[in-house]
Amino acid sequence: TIKIMDFTELALKHLVPSLGIILGTMMYMSPLKAIRDVKRYNTLGEFNTLPLPMIVANTIVWLIYASFIKSPYVAGANLPGLVLGVYMTFVAYGVADMKTRDSMLRVIVVITSVLALGTIAVALFVKDPAMSANAIGYLAVGILLCYYSAPLSALAAVVQSQTSASLHAPLSFMCFMNGALWVAYGLAVGDAFIWGPNGVGALFGAIQLFLLAIFPKSSSTQERMSAQDEVERAPLQQQEQSRFSSPQ
Repeated sequence: TIKIMDFTELALKHLVPSLGIILGTMMYMSPLKAIRDVKRYNTLGEFNTLPLPMIVANTIVWLIYASFIKSPYVAGANLPGLVLGVYMTFVAYGVADMKTRDSMLRVIVVITSVLALGTIAVALFVKDPAMSANAIGYLAVGILLCYYSAPLSALAAVVQSQTSASLHAPLSFMCFMNGALWVAYGLAVGDAFIWGPNGVGALFGAIQLFLLAIFPKSSSTQERMSAQDEVERAPLQQQEQSRFSSPQ
């Protein structure tokens, strides 16, 4: 019985968060293919940029929380995300139109202001280490919930248009899996700041997966059809150009 309990504790407190680091990194990497397409074609298309600055804010606050609770697992799960989030945010901002840029800037300004003011307030006015960790934990929970709900900003459009083109399937799946793993770890170490918001995140991921299952990505099909039409029209356009450019 003792050996079984030791193995269970080892699995929940060490193996599960180690796997959580891998899945967390994969979650942050999941938009990379779409970002490469954005950079290649110099257009956002229907890519939802809101989660990108939220990735940056979310990873920063959880790195701060990890330093308060001395958790290498929480830190390891968020450090790669910070680097990837900064890269993807700048790429998307570089090709976005002015309206999208303004939206991204508003999110960045608000979130960084909240992070800075909240961290400074805790450092200056909260002397007890446990209370400081709790205060940062509440801040981290709020931002994590914003991050998990960011893809749901397109929910109304998804339901109204009955197309899931604005939802990113890999990100939704990884949010679900990552949230479920950190729920297990949070329960094992008795940290409600970890299992609580990640439980909500797993639920948000499940909702997105449900929408992806019932609503097709019809816009992607239309893009492929448009691309195919352009390929088919190319020879005709070349013939027209050669006819008008040839000497009479």
